Amino acid sequence: MGNAKSARLQEVMEVVIRHLHAIVREAKLTQGEWWQAIDFLTRTGKMCSESRQEFVLLSDILGVSMLVDAVDNVAGPGISDSTVLGPFYAGHQRELAQGDSILLREEAGEPLVMSGRVTDQEGQPVGDALIQVWQTAPNQLYDVQDSDQPQGHLRASFRADIAGAYRFRTCLLSNSR
Repeated sequence: MGNAKSARLQEVMEVVIRHLHAIVREAKLTQGEWWQAIDFLTRTGKMCSESRQEFVLLSDILGVSMLVDAVDNVAGPGISDSTVLGPFYAGHQRELAQGDSILLREEAGEPLVMSGRVTDQEGQPVGDALIQVWQTAPNQLYDVQDSDQPQGHLRASFRADIAGAYRFRTCLLSNSR
C-alpha cells in the first residue's frame, strides 16, 4: 500500500486487508472454500456491464451500501436519516416541474398525488431541496431491470419550492413495492 494514491486510501486498504485476514482465521477457510469465494466474485464481475453493476447490488445485499451511507451521513436529532434503501438507484433523473407525472407510459392503477415538505432541524423550509423518486411497475420491476419499460419510467427528480414543498403525480400500482 506504500504507493497508494492517497494516505486515506492506504489507511482504508490496510484496514480491509487486516480484517480480511481475520475473517480467514476466524472461519478457518480451506483452500477449496477460498477458491469458491474467488469463483463467486469472478462470476459476479463477468456479469457486470456498462449498464449492469453487480458489485453494487452485492454491496446492497450485504448491507454495506447502507452501512457506509449511515456512517458517512450521521443525522442529528429531528433529522431524517440518509438512506440508500430502494433498491436500484440509477443516478440523477430528469428534473420535472411541481405536479408533473413520473410515468412515461400509461399504467393500470389509481391516480396518486404524492406531496410533502422538506424542512431543516428547526422546522424551517429547505427551498430547492432535491427530491429523487423511483417506483416499480406492476410487474414489481424497476425500469433498469425490465427492457420492456422505457428508461426513466416511474423515476424523476424534483426541486422543493421556496416553502420546501414538493408534489408529483404517479399511480397506485397494486403490485408495487
